[in-house]
Amino acid sequence: MLAWQHPFHPGNGYRNPGGVWGKNRFHYVGEEDIFLCPAGMRMKPYTSRPSTQRIGYQVGKGTCVDCQFRQQCTPSSHERTISRPFDQNLVDEAKERISSPTGRQLLVQRKVSTEGVFALAKELHGLRRTRFKGRWKVQIQLWLTAAGMNIKKALKQLQKIGTVDNSHPVDPSQA
Repeated sequence: MLAWQHPFHPGNGYRNPGGVWGKNRFHYVGEEDIFLCPAGMRMKPYTSRPSTQRIGYQVGKGTCVDCQFRQQCTPSSHERTISRPFDQNLVDEAKERISSPTGRQLLVQRKVSTEGVFALAKELHGLRRTRFKGRWKVQIQLWLTAAGMNIKKALKQLQKIGTVDNSHPVDPSQA
């Protein structure tokens, strides 16, 4: 490793610039819709941002001035703020489901089946490179490819249950 390169250490999902404590040090109390800071102070909602779908929480003015954790919590001159997505409860429920044994098993199955679908789209349906330029045209190509793959999948299922006769293929020129 070169002197200027730093090893990559995967984080826990919370940014931690300059040693400042991340959001994981704060405890959310759902019944009261508040956060508790490491010093035990209540952080109440002070703003709601529909554009980013987040709620901002902050302690009262002057609360952080004499706090024993100020350097680790908020070294700036302002009070510490935390934000929480509007639908954080859905994220928490999903994390809980994935952490269960059944959830881990389903996640492995999903990885395998999804990778297979993308591999087929890439190898057999021309999605190694897009044929068009521009987001809208590429989106149309993706939709048409997905529709074609779904039709093939539906025909296979119908052949399995015997509702489609595959012994006499139809000639497209006579249709």
